[in-house]
Amino acid sequence: MKDGELKRKITALVNEEKLEKAEALLIYYVHKNPDDLEGWNRLIMLETLAPIEDYEQAAEYTKEALTHHNDQPIYFVLILLFARLHRGELDYVLVEQAKGALNKADPKIASMISLLLANYYRSRDSLQYEAFLKKSIEDGPYFVGNYLELGEYYLAKGQRELGKELIRKGLGQVQLIYKTEDDDEELDWLDIDRYVNEMLTRVFIMEDIYNDFEELLQQE
Repeated sequence: MKDGELKRKITALVNEEKLEKAEALLIYYVHKNPDDLEGWNRLIMLETLAPIEDYEQAAEYTKEALTHHNDQPIYFVLILLFARLHRGELDYVLVEQAKGALNKADPKIASMISLLLANYYRSRDSLQYEAFLKKSIEDGPYFVGNYLELGEYYLAKGQRELGKELIRKGLGQVQLIYKTEDDDEELDWLDIDRYVNEMLTRVFIMEDIYNDFEELLQQE
């Protein structure tokens, strides 16, 4: 943020769990400084934190931020993610918009869009689910979540060696494992890159989840 002192104050308020005060400051700030990309990012991320966890509002702020920063394709990805978290799944309009965006997006963004589309088809069409996961891996071969999901899919189908190979590949690309005893205050909860790497690429992963996949690899 351009206002470093305000950024530090907001970070302190978040660590003290005074989220409403931090939210009010950020709302005022971005409307006075709509060109400050980080200000919007931090406001959007604030809406995802417990006990607020207002994904509908997070999506609204993301759409508003996009009007000022239309060079940020990650905002479209977040709109898709927040819609799924808010409603449980994407609606038809967003699905069609996501498919249309695939051809225009750079590989990193395309990979995340494909992952979200795969999630939409998980219980609807197994062939589409598999195809979008493969597309996600093709565009984002350095991610983790796409390998883990496709690996689990093949394990469930009885293709154990292929499933394990994909899970092993995914785990090998994890960049950060959160220890369960880590001090939460060490994390920047309003960092949009951290959020994307936890929720979408999954190159950041909790230790217990990582261990669960390691155990899957040990099973016959």
